[in-house]
Amino acid sequence: MDDVISRQDVIGVIDTAETIYVNNLPPMIYVHTLKKAIMTIPTQPQRTGRWILDENDFLTKCSECGCHPWFGVIPTTKEATKKLPHCPMCLAKMEGE
Repeated sequence: MDDVISRQDVIGVIDTAETIYVNNLPPMIYVHTLKKAIMTIPTQPQRTGRWILDENDFLTKCSECGCHPWFGVIPTTKEATKKLPHCPMCLAKMEGE
């Protein structure tokens, strides 16, 4: 299973590493240092959700955050789970219909 970490935490690590290391280290050492720093970010519990059909506007949405990432043809909840196994907004793993 993949770990879930905060995007903001990763951006913070990159920003800090850039100010400290970018001018002082060869690129490969910088990348290695950056990878090690990202691995120290604490993980968050994996969110789980499902794609649901909103009866009010007939849109397939994430049950956790309400994201509606579909353009054009709106898939059924079963098709949505196959096409997007994770919500692109909240990263919830979609389980079931």
